[in-house]
Amino acid sequence: MREPIEWLRVWVPDSNQTEIRVPRVLLVGDSIVAAYGQKVADVLMDEVSVAWVGTSRFPADPAYLNEIKLVLEYTRFDAIHFNNGLHGFGYSEESYAAHLGRIVRELIGHTPGAKWMLCNSTPVRVADQLDQYHTRNEHVKVRNQSMAELAHELSVPMTDLYSVMKDHPEFYSNDGTHFNEDGQKVQGEVVAKAIRKTCL
Repeated sequence: MREPIEWLRVWVPDSNQTEIRVPRVLLVGDSIVAAYGQKVADVLMDEVSVAWVGTSRFPADPAYLNEIKLVLEYTRFDAIHFNNGLHGFGYSEESYAAHLGRIVRELIGHTPGAKWMLCNSTPVRVADQLDQYHTRNEHVKVRNQSMAELAHELSVPMTDLYSVMKDHPEFYSNDGTHFNEDGQKVQGEVVAKAIRKTCL
């Protein structure tokens, strides 16, 4: 079950440096991650080399694992900050939880020595009515619970972007899903803090 348009965005800085002296961190997620990725890099400048991969794929899609592994194949990362949850709303939440656990465990096995962090998804609001939550937000909350349970099971840190954004409609763009410059900056600071705590 795929969306009408599937997409993949990858950004890997310092790719020509084989002996970089700072930790390399990969942010995995969707368009939210692709938007705040540079904000994280700006905060951690000279401390961490921040790369990111944003994709529309749902964990049940066989292409999802291949896309992430494609990035991991050519660069060794010291830490992975992982998020998935705002695509594939045609799937059940049971399917999300099962495939999420499978994907994360396989990727952990594919990245020996890397420190892992999980991250929940941001709330979804109604387009042009940002004071109201979209019905999809109920799915987001269930998926976030699955992500939290997985983080607990694997004993890895969890970044809570949902709580950071839930009371701030002013951080949203008009589509109710994505964020304006201020929202991206706040998210970048929160993720950067999580990375500092884990890697530095």
